[in-house]
Amino acid sequence: MLIKMDKQKLTWKAVVRDALLELGGQGHLSEINKIVEGHPKTKTNPSWRDT
Repeated sequence: MLIKMDKQKLTWKAVVRDALLELGGQGHLSEINKIVEGHPKTKTNPSWRDT
């Protein structure tokens, strides 16, 4: 049974972990940012790249 998670409630750690998994376990910061920038959490945090 899959549990549908509210993407807005995920922690930043989980968001970055998912991006790294998508990249095969490692990636340059610019690659991680490219994936993360489309996440709903970035809409409520304009300084997400700086944190």
